Amino acid sequence: MARHDEYMQANRSAAISFQDRSQPKKHWTPPADGFLKLNADGSFLPSIPYGGTGGVIRDSHGQFIAGFSCRMEFVSSPLHIELLALKNGLELLQAMQITRAVVESDCLLAVQAINLTVGELSSLSALITDLQSLLAATTEVELYFVPRQANVVAHRLASCSYESNINVDWFVNAPKFISDALMYDFHRI
Repeated sequence: MARHDEYMQANRSAAISFQDRSQPKKHWTPPADGFLKLNADGSFLPSIPYGGTGGVIRDSHGQFIAGFSCRMEFVSSPLHIELLALKNGLELLQAMQITRAVVESDCLLAVQAINLTVGELSSLSALITDLQSLLAATTEVELYFVPRQANVVAHRLASCSYESNINVDWFVNAPKFISDALMYDFHRI
């Protein structure tokens, strides 16, 4: 019986070790030198036909470069608002002429739909195609999934826009209501 317990314990340890390597980071990590990172998020309640998008761009030292918070009307689903958040973020990167960036979202379905090369037939296919085109227009922009804990600042910006009717972009100086989350991420680097 002791060998069986030892075998089970060893297998559990190996499985946990494998899981740790395959799981995304549980906190924000900076991009490589020379790259910027965009984190984007959406906020949605099914009982209300609008939602909010938010995003933040930071450099390899965790310094705030830009951010956005937009209320979006006529939103149909959580996936829809997550895709709109990514579109707003990619358009901001394009407007700022940023060509080397890592883009992160905490919506696995959105990341998979955009990274899929096969034609999409859903009601959101035109939006997904737009996002694929935005990504293809830049040579060094990659899209990845991260857990919510690595996307806290973008989540706050999305929640803010959801609760107000104001669309805002910030450049150089971050809004005060995200400063604690930015500092938290900075100290984890």
